[in-house]
Amino acid sequence: MKIEKVALSREMFDEARETGVSFKEILEREARKQGKFSDELAAKGMDAFAQQLAARDLKLSGAHASLVDDFFKTDDSRILFVETINEFVRLGMQEQLESFASFQDIVATRTGIVGSVYQGAEVNLDTSTATALRVGERGTFPKVTINFKDKTITLFKIGYQIEGTYEAIRRMRTNVFGTAMKVIGRNLAQSKIAVAIDVLINGDGNGNPIQSINAQTAGTLTYADIVALEESFEDFAPNVLISDTAMRIAYRNLPEYKDSNGPSMMDAPKKCKAVPSGCIIALDNRAALEEVYEKGASLVEYDKIITQQIENAVVSEVCGFAKLFTGASKMLVV
Repeated sequence: MKIEKVALSREMFDEARETGVSFKEILEREARKQGKFSDELAAKGMDAFAQQLAARDLKLSGAHASLVDDFFKTDDSRILFVETINEFVRLGMQEQLESFASFQDIVATRTGIVGSVYQGAEVNLDTSTATALRVGERGTFPKVTINFKDKTITLFKIGYQIEGTYEAIRRMRTNVFGTAMKVIGRNLAQSKIAVAIDVLINGDGNGNPIQSINAQTAGTLTYADIVALEESFEDFAPNVLISDTAMRIAYRNLPEYKDSNGPSMMDAPKKCKAVPSGCIIALDNRAALEEVYEKGASLVEYDKIITQQIENAVVSEVCGFAKLFTGASKMLVV
């Protein structure tokens, strides 16, 4: 079936940033308003963005992938190139690298906001009478108090600067350029994870650093240390371990871990350079950390891309992290 073009403009990105919705949502709204959105194609996995690429015969993959230069032949195709970069970077950020810590490993929930400041909520099970009890008639139930945190969470921008001129990039095919953008997205995700680990360890500014547990023998990791770490949790069940490479190797070389007939152990720690040397973090990833991000924001500086000023354009994300339950993460210090 023939797909009709929707008129595109940079103001669509402005609206996305100001209202906190995505460019794709705005694009689909306009396509539906003009009767140019195909629900049939959407059911096959082609969203409004993919449909408008097809309407302009722009291809992102395969042997006949378009040249970057093809996106700059018309003004509205330049708009699609901005979202193409966003798409590739997001895909890279979502990639899970075997043995490395990922967002799925550490983030319990995500909250999108408009602005750069967020006041999170917290429940302190250590100071709340949070145990559910059986009470008699006219008895009093235990209380759980949920409060806003004393200090707000300030979002920050983290990203990379693109090196390379438009003249150099325009001759690349989009599948090759997209691979580079995915790698940038992957590295961006690892940088964000490092910040998240720092919040787990040092807190989010509200006096909630991680509780540390010392190994029985300094400098030597033992099975007994891992047992003590796991059993130190009271209201949560740790399901992820994170450490640097050296501690991951030490864990995998424990006799109990290598013995298939030995005691049951958690999976080896996922790697993250942000974890201090000689330490292993254990966390219940269903309750430990909240990611806060700016809704509707483009990952790339769209004004520069639209005007072909690709050199020194920045790919970045505005985000922050808040601890939900301090007791949902602990750290073993070997």
